[in-house]
Amino acid sequence: MKENKNELEDLTIEDSEGADMTDAGIPDTDMDLEEDPDFEIEDLGEDLDGEDPDAEPPRRRVNMHFILLGVIALLLVIAVFRLVVWNKGEKIIVDPNEDTSEFDVETEDYIMHLDSRYLEGRTDDGITTILCLGNEPFASERGENGIAAKLQALLGEDTVVYNAAFEDTTLSCKNSVYDENYINDAFSLYWLSRTICLQDFTLLDNSVDDFSKKTPSAKEALDTLKDVDMDTVDIITIMYDGQDYLEDRIITSPYDLSDIATCTGALRESLTLLRETYPYIRIIVLSPAFACQIGEDGEYLPGSTTNTLYKNGFLSEYMIGEKNIAVEKGVTFIDNYYGTIHEDNYKDYLEDNIHLNDKGRTLIAERIQKVLER
Repeated sequence: MKENKNELEDLTIEDSEGADMTDAGIPDTDMDLEEDPDFEIEDLGEDLDGEDPDAEPPRRRVNMHFILLGVIALLLVIAVFRLVVWNKGEKIIVDPNEDTSEFDVETEDYIMHLDSRYLEGRTDDGITTILCLGNEPFASERGENGIAAKLQALLGEDTVVYNAAFEDTTLSCKNSVYDENYINDAFSLYWLSRTICLQDFTLLDNSVDDFSKKTPSAKEALDTLKDVDMDTVDIITIMYDGQDYLEDRIITSPYDLSDIATCTGALRESLTLLRETYPYIRIIVLSPAFACQIGEDGEYLPGSTTNTLYKNGFLSEYMIGEKNIAVEKGVTFIDNYYGTIHEDNYKDYLEDNIHLNDKGRTLIAERIQKVLER
């Protein structure tokens, strides 16, 4: 027991070494604690959550939903603004007296010049000789007010134009095989082309008397055709109006592309004959101008929106059929349906639903002239 008491006294003395003591033997607590390397002062202002107050504040995250909503709102504002401006429109002043005849019109023209190889060995006589074939556009007026006479006047004195067109005929034949009970076919394009190429007028001579009973100008046209020296002809122009469309003729046959009872078949076979026989002649096919059917009450039914009775097609489809054959055979095609007398102006150039008036004939003649001068 005495030994334990001595050990306690020794421990007390060792723990007190190096420390200032008060008179009562108690260590002095007024020592400078900042100089004690083992003493650390805790900052009571430190964040209780352990965050460093001197660290940079965290960056705020951008909410993408707000950005997206802002973009959508901006687009809506722009759309509404533009819609208001568009609805308001712009005031356009139209001059009713303005001449728009020279405005560009998209047409189906196909211009093909004659290959110079076909002219080798031929002597130029200095005269441009033109032979006109077809129906009413050429045939209904054979005098100075006709297309042939107007065209010759436009082209000048070095041009001769023969008018061998026949009224009351069509581009296609009614029958695939000639039937003498329907003599109109003898003067249609195919049999006419065959006559010209063979220079055999027997069929036309045998038919012209009966045909002239309803078409008095037929003999004059036939006499003109006989007088033409085909060796001097430079150009053949072919124009049939919309009569095939009005008579409900078939445009083309998927079973026989050469069927002359169809418009495309008759044109194909005719051009084949003419090109093979007279390769040195430039051929120009002119499409029908705009035309109308006549309804039960006498009203005009535009060919652009009125199909034929047996649904063979609209007038524009007849025009396209002719163009396709012209391109196939490598001859020039003039589109009158869109480019000359069309739905917007036909009342000024037709005397009825299909026949040209004097202004219409002048317009067609000028159209041919412009193509020849290209």
